[in-house]
Amino acid sequence: ENVMNVEFKTLDNGITIINDQIDVESASMGVWIGAGSSNENNDQCGIAHMLEHMAFKGTKNRNAETIAREIEDVGGDINAYTSKEVTAYFLKVLKENAELGVDILSDIIKNSTFPKDEIERERGVIISEIGQSYDAPDDRVFENFTKTAFKDQPMGRPILGTKETVSSFKQSDLKFFLDSNYTPENMVVSMSGNLNNENIFKIVEEKFSEIKKGNKPKKVNSEWTTGFIAEEVAEAGFEEYAVRDENNEVQNVEYGHMVALCNSKVARRLQMTLKGGSGIRCVTNVHHTFLAPLSLRADLRSASGLRPTAHWASWADCLAM
Repeated sequence: ENVMNVEFKTLDNGITIINDQIDVESASMGVWIGAGSSNENNDQCGIAHMLEHMAFKGTKNRNAETIAREIEDVGGDINAYTSKEVTAYFLKVLKENAELGVDILSDIIKNSTFPKDEIERERGVIISEIGQSYDAPDDRVFENFTKTAFKDQPMGRPILGTKETVSSFKQSDLKFFLDSNYTPENMVVSMSGNLNNENIFKIVEEKFSEIKKGNKPKKVNSEWTTGFIAEEVAEAGFEEYAVRDENNEVQNVEYGHMVALCNSKVARRLQMTLKGGSGIRCVTNVHHTFLAPLSLRADLRSASGLRPTAHWASWADCLAM
């Protein structure tokens, strides 16, 4: 029988620690910061993601090679991600190497130096990622979706940023964003594994307690500015992919890409509708993405329960951008 044994503790500086003690030989742990791309202003678009990249490029105690080697030498794995509202740094090691894991995570959070040569290297990597995203239909349609749904708001801007903003970031910009958002009150250190609560809490406190209190960033309120929202209804849009001649005239429309914001019941109906088509793809998340022949457009609207609204035209315009 599995019994949850989750313990919580809040340090004096405001950091929340969580440990889920389970009987396994490995330990997973990470630091979650309540700041992502929605915490950026216009000039900072993409800086949360770039900061996440730079965290592995050297600290006051370790260079980039040492960070990677120390984890790999014990058979561990370390990674990170940036979302609209959260940035996370996490790793997995054997339980006997848990203290090393905590030490590396705390070092990354507290002591990153953002070497200027590494900034230039990562700038090129991220600009390449931005270029690759233009070639990915699901990335493209979802970026257009959020840009329209949260028009002129941080939530609607791309996590990767733009070539222009990423090209402008300096070392001081990264440090400013870190100091403004990586405050103890805005952090959760979470662990799971065969880790004694008292021991692991003591280790985390030793490594993280010196982070000084700051002002917790204000929660970013985002307002939905277009679309139709209801429990059983999805708002969907299509992006057409066409073969054009040298005069930019459409010669042959190949297929369409649709994004739908819906619950799982509607998603299942959409999947059934698409079952007979080719190139079916579904991402099970808060949004569901499908690839379908354009000939199914009318069938989708009727058979899947999608209600055309006044927003269909603006949504189609959005996807044509």
